[in-house]
Amino acid sequence: MSTDSLLAAQQSALVLALTGQGATPQGFDAVRVGVVARSLVMKRLRSVRRVWPGLARGLGDDFDRLFVDYASGRPIPRRGGALADGDTFIACLDAIGNCPDEARRERLAVALQYRRTADGLERRTRWAFIVRCAMLRSPRRAILGLRLFHWTILI
Repeated sequence: MSTDSLLAAQQSALVLALTGQGATPQGFDAVRVGVVARSLVMKRLRSVRRVWPGLARGLGDDFDRLFVDYASGRPIPRRGGALADGDTFIACLDAIGNCPDEARRERLAVALQYRRTADGLERRTRWAFIVRCAMLRSPRRAILGLRLFHWTILI
């Protein structure tokens, strides 16, 4: 194996370890890699909290614990940054029945502006016509989101 391919393999293994998807590669201090991995998760947490304030408010004191559990074994989506990271986090919360209504409203607004892809979120074209609905739990009701070109309405 050439020096370049060996270095590439070590870098790839380190990235996997830092994103919680692999073990610490040989030759690296596991404690230090763990500290850096934890700091990266906390950086993601702060970014998602800033971009999704309703989600953070709705989860209250549970936000940090739930997000750390979610992010520890998942890389950040390739496209969309913290917005896509929060969107995926909300989908995970929704799957376990722990999604607050504030997050459902925010996610509806995001769905009108962005299209979900396997890689994250992609901005919709300016001329899109979109209709989406979200169910709220308390009180039980539906909200409707409409986007006509660059106008967005939540009803």
